[in-house]
Amino acid sequence: MSPSTIQLIEFCIQICVAVLVPIIPAYVLYKTLPAHAKVAGPFKGLNIQLAGAFAGYFLVFLVVAGLISTRQAPSRYEVWNISGKVQLKNPRPDDPILHSDFSVQPPTTLLSPDGRFSLDVPVKLGQGERLEFPIIVINHRGHQPETIPLGDQQPTFGGKSYKLQSDNDGKKRIIETVIELQPLPNGGGQP
Repeated sequence: MSPSTIQLIEFCIQICVAVLVPIIPAYVLYKTLPAHAKVAGPFKGLNIQLAGAFAGYFLVFLVVAGLISTRQAPSRYEVWNISGKVQLKNPRPDDPILHSDFSVQPPTTLLSPDGRFSLDVPVKLGQGERLEFPIIVINHRGHQPETIPLGDQQPTFGGKSYKLQSDNDGKKRIIETVIELQPLPNGGGQP
């Protein structure tokens, strides 16, 4: 059974409990207590006048319905591992690629001296269990930032397209294309 089906069943059970459980104390109060409860006044544009156990049931139902309607479904995420290789177009030995060149929150980037990297990213499970992948931005000093979409979205105007290998069972994406960072025109103000 899919997680969305389980959530639907749980929601139906919650509604049934919210509607049926208050009937039990309302019935017990109706049969045992001589006092009469009264609820009167405007409610959402209607003038209501209720008495007895039904008045108590109506109040309990409104409170429970309010609690259920304000509850939001929690966002669900999976953690995926992204790996690939980045290199500079005109590398200099005194200008290595650093961890700080990658931006992912929370930071979990592993970077080797030859430019290979591995990072874990949160991937949101959207409607219909659709995966909503984030975007990686690599921003190295003196070079043009590079944006890598990890999902099915197309690159922005003028952006590069990267070949991705996906392993859904292992929750991994491998960027097969080497990410080459282009120097800024005129060195970007760098000496």
